[in-house]
Amino acid sequence: MGKLRSFGAPCDKYRRWIFLYLDDQLREPRLCQFKDHLAGCAECRMALADRRRFVLELRAARAGLSPSMDLRARVEEILRMATTFVMLAGIAWIRRLIR
Repeated sequence: MGKLRSFGAPCDKYRRWIFLYLDDQLREPRLCQFKDHLAGCAECRMALADRRRFVLELRAARAGLSPSMDLRARVEEILRMATTFVMLAGIAWIRRLIR
């Protein structure tokens, strides 16, 4: 990421919102405040562009990675066992209730 100068208190708040914005998690009224701030702050726009590049690079790097078939099979087996355990535990709990 590029080196940016320290922004100070007003910009600090908006810089903390950048990743929320990039993940589409920033909601009104903060979304409107964030966009209004960006319209008047070139340095925060640069910070946003810098972090957007970082996120895109991270996503591109992650896209080439996938779990092996062996790992997938082990995870599926663990989930099946956990589901069975939860069902059996639920049945035992119900039996205790009706005794």
